[in-house]
Amino acid sequence: MPDEGQPRVRKLYRRRLDPGKVGTYCDYHRSISAELESLYREHGLTSISSFLLGNDLCVLVEYDPVIYDRMGTQLDQHPLEKEWQSRMAELNAPGAETLEYTEVYRMTEEPTRE
Repeated sequence: MPDEGQPRVRKLYRRRLDPGKVGTYCDYHRSISAELESLYREHGLTSISSFLLGNDLCVLVEYDPVIYDRMGTQLDQHPLEKEWQSRMAELNAPGAETLEYTEVYRMTEEPTRE
C-alpha cells in the first residue's frame, strides 16, 4: 500500500527501438503476464505507460519511493524481471541508449498551491 503522505515519483525513459521490431514490442506489451505486473507492484511501481512515435519509445514509470527504495535492487535481480529486460533489450535499435528524464512540473487533479 502506498504511503499517502509521500508523493509518488515519476520518471520518463526514452530510447529507440529497432524499426523492424516495433510490432514485436507492441505484441509483448499486449500480453504482459499478471505475475510480472504483480512483481512490479510488490516493488513499489504503481503505474507504467509506454508511448510510441515511429520507433521512438517513451516509458513513463510512477512509483512509491518508500517501497521502491526499501526493496533496493531486488527487482533487478528477480528472474522474471531479468528475462523481461533481456527480451526488451533485443528490441533496441543498434547502439541505442536509454535516456532518463526527471519531472520538473506536474499538474494534478487537486490544486497543489493556492
